[in-house]
Amino acid sequence: MKEICKNKDEVLWLDADDPDTQLLFENPTSTRLRTIIGSHKILVVDEAQRIKDIGIKLKLISDQIKDVQLVATGSCSFELANQINEPLTGRKWEYQLYPISYSEMVSHHGLLEEMRMVPHRMVYGYYP
Repeated sequence: MKEICKNKDEVLWLDADDPDTQLLFENPTSTRLRTIIGSHKILVVDEAQRIKDIGIKLKLISDQIKDVQLVATGSCSFELANQINEPLTGRKWEYQLYPISYSEMVSHHGLLEEMRMVPHRMVYGYYP
């Protein structure tokens, strides 16, 4: 996501690992959220599961600030899914990002390099 969004002025990237970002979402109103988002057309909330009651806050943005596209990501999809208690019916699309395959890595790095990396891959896998 960072690679897709870099050098785009219309994107506001908020990292919820940062306590300052978490504070932005405490007791939000639609007016306060509009002020935070400003003129940005896309809002990315990375590690969204870190924000308390994130589902209600995402719903508020989706319902009240119609001209902003909202993207919520999380490295722990189970935790994020458990944090979103609002159904968001008709307002969300979920994407699963599966690990990279061995053949994809061979195509990218070459067979010899991937054979050398087998011990490393056995421990750490092929995270996206």
